[in-house]
Amino acid sequence: MLIFFHVVFRGYVIDKMNPTTGKWEPLNQTVPPNVTEFKIPKLKEGEDYKFRVRAENDHGLSEPLDSERATRIKNPFGKFLVMLKT
Repeated sequence: MLIFFHVVFRGYVIDKMNPTTGKWEPLNQTVPPNVTEFKIPKLKEGEDYKFRVRAENDHGLSEPLDSERATRIKNPFGKFLVMLKT
């Protein structure tokens, strides 16, 4: 007997590591599953950040996929942001 479950994929949850405290902070927003780029607000120029992404479905959150190294935020054009691509 086969049993099928219908699980709804809700999207992604992105966290950033606060360089001052070393603690993960959620962006408090679920990124829709069809989005392939996302602007991360409120980053401080000259700081190093790490990021992690978790998938969210009806059963909760997956284990995180962490960035391998920190990203230094630079301001080459008057505005700065980090775009994560999938």
